[in-house]
Amino acid sequence: STLSSSSAASDVYKRQKLYSYILTILVFSTSTYVFALELPSSARLVLSDSTGVKNISLEISVWDREKGISRRDVKGGTTTKVFQIDGTSLTLDQLLNPIIEHLADEQFRIELYCNTHVCGGFNFRKNLKVANPPFMLINVANYSVVTAIKNSSAISLVASKLGNTIYLQILYLVNL
Repeated sequence: STLSSSSAASDVYKRQKLYSYILTILVFSTSTYVFALELPSSARLVLSDSTGVKNISLEISVWDREKGISRRDVKGGTTTKVFQIDGTSLTLDQLLNPIIEHLADEQFRIELYCNTHVCGGFNFRKNLKVANPPFMLINVANYSVVTAIKNSSAISLVASKLGNTIYLQILYLVNL
């Protein structure tokens, strides 16, 4: 019993230590909404791109042999940011779960949250739109995808881990 309570205390300490290193470094601003995401302090912005109005097709289902991937077409101004988080022991779930909780707190509806095997492996990956290397790299054996929608806004997160580096692409779309 002492061992299990010691282990539980250790897990709580690790989580507290993990979150003590989290720093808010990303803010998307629109005329109607400001959205901040929390990323580890070691996150390094390697690509930032904003566009005028464009059509985007966001993934809202896992890959299915019969149907492929269901998508939701949205149109609006986009901001895409790609981060590299070097030297991290975080798993993709440890990185994404606090972000997903924040999205839910901000009234975003999570349309899709899947990882490599649940998403559909390579069949899903080959249909993802991501920034070109070296900015964004996808490890087909270790990636996760999140699509969240709120009214006329949408957020797409694509995360992948190669060794001790996490690549995170964030696309934020506001329907104008």
